[in-house]
Amino acid sequence: MASRILTPEQIDRMADMRERGMTYSQIARIFTAQGSPVGMKTIQWWCLRVGAVPPPSAYRGTAG
Repeated sequence: MASRILTPEQIDRMADMRERGMTYSQIARIFTAQGSPVGMKTIQWWCLRVGAVPPPSAYRGTAG
């Protein structure tokens, strides 16, 4: 069985970042800078998996 790249704590942190409006690219840069290189597709998948979505104000064109 393959080992996990991300710990449950990292996944929770990633979801929190996304829910605060950070982009997949921003999250990837932070994780990579901290020694856990992870691709945007992996971040996108995990956010989808745990139901993490950004606030409406994070979308372009949305009146704030």
